[in-house]
Amino acid sequence: MKPKILLLDTIADEGVAAIGEFAAITDGRTYDKKRILEEIAQFDGVVIKSNNWITADIIEKASRLRVIGRAGSGSENIDLEAAAAKNIQVITSPEGNVCSAAEYVLCMMILLSHQLHEAHLGSRRNDFRRQIWQGRNIKELTLGVIGLGNIGQGVVEKAAPLCKNIIGYDPYVDALKIATPENFSRTNHLTTLLQHADVLTLHMPLTPETRKMFNRQLFAQVKKGCILINSSRGLLIDDEALLEAFSDGRVSFAALDSLYPDPEYNRLPEDTTYSHFLVHHPKVYYTPHIAAGSRDALRDVACNMVNKMKEVLINKVETV
Repeated sequence: MKPKILLLDTIADEGVAAIGEFAAITDGRTYDKKRILEEIAQFDGVVIKSNNWITADIIEKASRLRVIGRAGSGSENIDLEAAAAKNIQVITSPEGNVCSAAEYVLCMMILLSHQLHEAHLGSRRNDFRRQIWQGRNIKELTLGVIGLGNIGQGVVEKAAPLCKNIIGYDPYVDALKIATPENFSRTNHLTTLLQHADVLTLHMPLTPETRKMFNRQLFAQVKKGCILINSSRGLLIDDEALLEAFSDGRVSFAALDSLYPDPEYNRLPEDTTYSHFLVHHPKVYYTPHIAAGSRDALRDVACNMVNKMKEVLINKVETV
C-alpha cells in the first residue's frame, strides 16, 4: 500500500508529480486547523510551506505520521520538540533556493547602491536632476554577510567577483562548503563587520537569539550610510530601531523581503487589509518574500524535499 501524504500548501507541479510516483496525495490546501486535526491521523507524511503551522496538538493526533516536509529552509512553523518526541522526521529543502536568494541580494546591491530606485521614482515625479543620484560602483564596496549557511555562502560565491571585499560572520558554521574567494574574510566579532561593511545582508534563521537582533545597539555600530538587505525573516529587525537608523543616516536604504507580521500572500488587492508602515517608507524597497521564490527555485525546492521524503517513507533512510 502506498503511503499517504497530506498537501497543505501549494508546491511546484513537478514536486506534486514526484509525490504521485510513490504516494497517494490528498489536497488539503483549503483545510483549516480543525479539519487538519480531524484528518491528520490517516497520513504518513505532510507537506507545508510557510502558510501552515504544525503544532504540538496536531502532532499528538498524528498517529501514523513519519515525516513532515517543509518546502523551504525555515522550520520555525513546526514544533520540532514535539516531532522529535514522536520520532517524526522534519525535512527541509535549503539547497533549492540558494541561487534565487543570492541573485536577489546582488540585484538589491546594484539597485540601491546605484540609486536606481530613487532615480526611477524621481523621474515619475517629473524630477530629472540626475546629479543627485550619483551612486556607487559595487566593486568599490565591502559586503557584510551575516549568516553563512547555504544561502549566505551562495551570496559570497556570487558576489566575490563583483565586490571589493566580503566579510562573513557566523558563530555556528565552522567550515564553508565553497571555495574561499581571495577577497573574503571571516570575523568572530560582529562589530568588526558592522563597522566596515557598506552593504549588510542578513541570512540567519529566526531563533530566540536572533529575534530583533538588529536593535538600537547594533544599528549604532554600523558604518554610516550603509545599505541593509533582509531576505530572511522580518523579526530579525527591530522596526522602530530601523526607523531611527534611517533618521540619523546610519542606514541609507533597506531592501526588505520580509516584515513582521507578513501579509497573507496571494490575495487579490481588493481583498487585502494588510498594512505595515515600512511598505511605503521612502527608504524601503519592499518585496513580498519573493527572494527565494523564482520559478526555478520553487521547482528545485519542491523536488529536493520530495526526494528526501521518499527516502524516509520508501527506503527507510534518515535524512535532513
